[in-house]
Amino acid sequence: MNQIKENKLTIGILLVCFLVFGFLLTYANSDPARDSGSTRESYTTYETAKVSKIISQKLEQSDLYEGSYTGSQSLMIEIKSGTYKGSTMSATNYLGALYGTKLKKGNSIVVAIYVAKGKVDNITVYEYDRSLSILVILGLFIIVTVIVGGRKGAQSLLGLVFSIVSLIWILIPLLMKGYPTVLTTFAICLYVAMVSYLLLGGITKKTICAMTGTASGLVLAILFGLAAQSVVKVNGMRMGDYLDALLQIKQGGTPLELKGLLIGGMIVASLGAIMDVAMSISSAMQELITVNPELQKHEMWRSGMNIGRDMIGTMTNTLILAFVGSSFVMVIYIWTLKLPLYELLSSNLVATELVHSIASSIGVILSVPLTVLISTFIYCQGKKVKSA
Repeated sequence: MNQIKENKLTIGILLVCFLVFGFLLTYANSDPARDSGSTRESYTTYETAKVSKIISQKLEQSDLYEGSYTGSQSLMIEIKSGTYKGSTMSATNYLGALYGTKLKKGNSIVVAIYVAKGKVDNITVYEYDRSLSILVILGLFIIVTVIVGGRKGAQSLLGLVFSIVSLIWILIPLLMKGYPTVLTTFAICLYVAMVSYLLLGGITKKTICAMTGTASGLVLAILFGLAAQSVVKVNGMRMGDYLDALLQIKQGGTPLELKGLLIGGMIVASLGAIMDVAMSISSAMQELITVNPELQKHEMWRSGMNIGRDMIGTMTNTLILAFVGSSFVMVIYIWTLKLPLYELLSSNLVATELVHSIASSIGVILSVPLTVLISTFIYCQGKKVKSA
């Protein structure tokens, strides 16, 4: 009977969450001023195409660029999508050390069609069409996850899809509407975590402990990140190559709050690790009390912290290495400069990455004692401490 009630409650809350999801998705992407582009006098549209003939090519292969081709190819292509589907047109494929792919007859590609005054003015190759390859890789990922994880694996995939849609099609549009970056990112991430926990385990003591521990860890990570950002004097306005483009977008009237992007990115980056730690701790604490119902609060706390300490080393290491890996090219470049220590530590790039990674790690570390404390309180609620 209790299980039926719990399932009904879980389904009810999930229903409310998905109704909220539908509202947020609609609201975030509502833009009366949005123009499809095709009604304008001049616009660019991206379509799929197939190479039907190589007309000519001027290519050079450079040892300096590790065998990459530079130059251009003149192509005859058949458009496979959009307004010009079925049309055969000429296109140019530009290649450089850092862009472009040498094409052959029969290759599938994505082209940029420049239209002026209703007529095609120019067509260039945007990229090799990788959509089928990516779909195959995603399909293999789904199959492996379901085979190994079973029902839980399928539920985790549903949660993953929900997370991606929430972060890309809800969070980002809301930020572009001018909502405060840090607060909005925290709210959406907390919402994502709650739905993910409900999908995986429903409403149980375990998920409540994990959810509370996640929220607490994120809050402390944000507070530490804001403090570190202030002390080190860095913010989202100096985060790399894309800021110039975002500044131009903001100058065009988009009220995006750029200064909060550093902490906002930290929240998103640390969410998965904090959820992982919080759920693992909560699950372990549940097993402890199940195996030994007579376990006292101080024993529960001590056992939970012993488990948590083992997790902290590997999880923090994983998080730091993930940040180093994602910035590997930058790390190699900085190393080649052979900067003095004071210059290296004063670099904006290094300072930004340190604040980003350390604040995330702080959230993971502090989520351990917080989740242990919360779990001890919930699982041992009503127990009287035995006297020695």
